Amino acid sequence: MSTKAAYKEKIQAEFDLAQKQLAEFKAEPITLTVDERVLHMNRIKELELKVEAAREHLKQLDEAHEDVWHEIKEGVENAWVELQDEIQKAITKS
Repeated sequence: MSTKAAYKEKIQAEFDLAQKQLAEFKAEPITLTVDERVLHMNRIKELELKVEAAREHLKQLDEAHEDVWHEIKEGVENAWVELQDEIQKAITKS
C-alpha cells in the first residue's frame, strides 16, 4: 500500500468517526428552550459545513497524483483538526 493510500485510509477512518459523532450529537434528545434549540440547530449547520469542507479536502487528496499529494496533506489535516475540535466543543456544550 502506498504512503498516500495508507494516509487516506487513516484520515477516512477518522473522518467516518467524526461523522458518526456528529450524527449522535444531532440525534440526542434535546430539552432546550426555543432560543437554545435555535443555537443548537445553528451549531449543527456550522458543523455540517465543516464536514463538507473536510470532505472536499479528502476528495482533493484522492484525486491528487502520487507525486504531489503531500502538498494537499496539510490542508486535509487542518480541515480534520478543525472539524474534530468543533465536534468536541459541541458535544461538551450539550
